[in-house]
Parts: sequence; structure tokens; C-alpha cells
Amino acid sequence: DRKISELKVLIRGWLEQKSCRKRELQSLVGKLQHACKVVKPGRSFLRRVFELLAGVRMDHHHVRLNASFHSDLRWWEAFLEEWNGTSILARQPVEGLRAVDLYSDASGGFGCGAWWGHRWLQFAWPDQWGGRNITLKELVPVVLACAVWGPLWFGARVVAHVDNEAAVAVLNSGYSKEGEIMHLIRSLFFIVASYQISLSARHIPGTQNGAADAISRDNLPLFFSLLQVADRWPAPIPQALVALLVTERPDWTLAAWSRLFKSCFQPDCWQPR
Repeated sequence: DRKISELKVLIRGWLEQKSCRKRELQSLVGKLQHACKVVKPGRSFLRRVFELLAGVRMDHHHVRLNASFHSDLRWWEAFLEEWNGTSILARQPVEGLRAVDLYSDASGGFGCGAWWGHRWLQFAWPDQWGGRNITLKELVPVVLACAVWGPLWFGARVVAHVDNEAAVAVLNSGYSKEGEIMHLIRSLFFIVASYQISLSARHIPGTQNGAADAISRDNLPLFFSLLQVADRWPAPIPQALVALLVTERPDWTLAAWSRLFKSCFQPDCWQPR
């Protein structure tokens, strides 16, 4: 598509800039806002551009383009290359799959987990994640679930039931001031945009989230007693995906990191067998 190609060229040029005039940045925002009519998750990666604009009064004044700006543009660059280079737009929603209820939880100790229908997944925290922010941890199973089950959810409306209010707020707003959390949000929204998933989050009391809680604490006997239709084994989580989301240090401003993300984004390989 000609417009997509033009936008890709425009973004590559902006990635090389360190400053610009306010009116030039306003022009870029206008083009990205137009693209957001189709790529709705892209709205989350305009917020910090608006923050830059808000700090400058006159149209002819210069704006310093910071690392956050370049990180968000890298998201656009990565998504547009995937969007224009694969059959994403040719895919069709899964027939009969209108809504998906996903339940997830994270514990401070063992790890995290999520389930949907009879499927479930589980991930144990690496040693260096022992003291991480619980909101960050609560986002991990949602991102893993969307990556692993995304091919099965194409075109669906997914509601993530999470018992952490801060995580629910981040998922619904698509924004956080915490760099590590925004890394997960960038990854998550790339995935849901690619699969045309409509994702929202809903708070659920912990007392009603027992099955997901049991997975996150590795209490599988309790989990199977609460969800008797569950598969006997969890969905496999590719090591490349774990590296991308958890173990590698994210830096979207580096070309090497963008290449790592795109090399790991192989949805057909993530689909559970």
C-alpha cells in the first residue's frame, strides 16, 4: 500500500532526527493519528509525542526528541514493516469466536499463569525477577497469553480478568511512566494489533480468581480441582519469547533490539499444537 510505504519512509527519517520545530512534529502527529484509525493500539504510542508538544509554546520553537519519542517511533516502524510485509490484512477472524475471557495472575514468589477455556500456561520467575514490581509481573501472563494464543484469537474481543487494579489501569490506558512496563505494553500492543484483537482488562477480586492464582503459586492440584476441564499439560512458551519479554534488557531505540523483536515475532510458531 502506497500510504503505508510513505509512512514507513517518513518514520525512518524521523528516527534520525534529534530535534525539530513544533509545527513539524504536529505534522507527524497528524499522519500517525490518521493511521490510528486502523491501527488502534498505536494511540498509546502518540501520548508521549503529545507531551513533547505540550512543553513548547510557539510553532517555530524547537523540540528536543528524547529516547521515549524514539522508542515509540520504533514501535511504529516495527509494526508497519510487519503489517506491510505479511498477510496480516488478508487473514480472517476465527468463525464463531466473538469473545474470549482470559484469567491471569502473578505471585511474588513462584511465577505467573493464565488460562482460557481448557488451555493454560505457566511461567516461573527467573532469579533476577524476585524483587520486581508486582504490576510489572501481573502484565507478563497477559502478554504471554496473547503471544501464544493470538493465532486462535484473530479478530476476537479479549477481556483479561486481572486481580491487580494498577495492572488493569495500565492495560486499559496503554500507558505507564515506568520504562519496563511500557516495554511490555509495546510488545503486547504489537501482538494484539497484528491479530486485530480488541483487548480490554477488567478487575476481578482475588477470591474469584482462584484457578489463575493456583497456577501462579504452582499449586496444580488445586488448579485442576477448580478447573476440571483443563488440559493436563500447559501450553508451551517458546524460549525466544521468554528472552524477548523477560530475560533480555529491552531498548527499542537500538536497531539490534528491533531486529530481535521482529525475529521473535513468528506467530505461527507460537501457536499451541
